[in-house]
Parts: sequence; C-alpha cells; structure tokens
Amino acid sequence: YEISLGLVGSEMCIRDSLPTYQHRLRYRLTYSPDNLQLRTTVDYNHFHSRGQEGSQGYQFTQSCSYAFSFPIKISVQGTYFHTDDYDSRIYASEKGLLYTFYTPSFYGQGFRFSACARYDVNKVFMFLVKFGQTIYEDRENIGSGNDLIQGNKKADLQMQLRIKI
Repeated sequence: YEISLGLVGSEMCIRDSLPTYQHRLRYRLTYSPDNLQLRTTVDYNHFHSRGQEGSQGYQFTQSCSYAFSFPIKISVQGTYFHTDDYDSRIYASEKGLLYTFYTPSFYGQGFRFSACARYDVNKVFMFLVKFGQTIYEDRENIGSGNDLIQGNKKADLQMQLRIKI
C-alpha cells in the first residue's frame, strides 16, 4: 500500500494508490508441414487492484501462412477478443511489412482480420501488401477527437516496394 503526496496548483493533496495485479497466460500451438504454417494462440488476462473487483479479457487467434513454389507468400490471421474494460486489454502480434511489426491492443468485444502478401518479382524488386480490419461489436464509434471513426469498423492498408541496388 502506498500513499504519495503531490502539489496540485496551490493545494496539497494526498493521492492514494493501491497495488495492482495483472496475470497473463498465453498458449500457442504451431504446426508446420512443408510450406504451410498453422498457429493457434489463446491469451488470457486478469487485472485487479486490492479492494476492487477484478476484470478479465481473452483472445483467440488463428493464423495461416503459405509459401508457394513460385515467388509468392501469403498469410492470413483472424482474432476474436473479449475484455471487460481497458485495464484487461489484450495485446496481439501480427505479421507486418518488411522491417516492421504490429502489436495492437484490444479491449471490448470484436474481431480482427488481416491478410499479408509478399511477391518477389526478381532479385531487385519485392512488393508487399497488407490489409487489416477490426470490427467492434460493443460500440458505434471508434476513437475520439480528430481520430473519431463513425461506425464500428476500422480498416488499414499498407504497401511497400523494396528495390535492391
């Protein structure tokens, strides 16, 4: 238990902060025959502060990647998430473009789908594209202020062209 003193404006206030506890559990199963990779991930998060009711969240993710015999690789991923609040949010990792990664956090209830494709044109050119969409089932708007999206769907599209010299 911790009590901290702080000066707010010209008033002295006592801020009371309780210890918080967060328990995370992740189970991952990967199966990789030949050019195919299947991965199932289950995440669970429990968050609570002493003297307050806890909140929890979970997520189920299935991803599939395939490398064709010709120079194309594709991967798709689907995620279902359900959390009680922001404190019990869940983090997911998603394949990104070259030299990038994407680790969004989700809270509330919804789905996330993404697809990524890589085409090695030749030894000089490589083209990558990624599309993703998040659909929230528990809200009508996403974000706030200048980032406000009217509706419960959020989509993103990324493209990259690599040129080796």
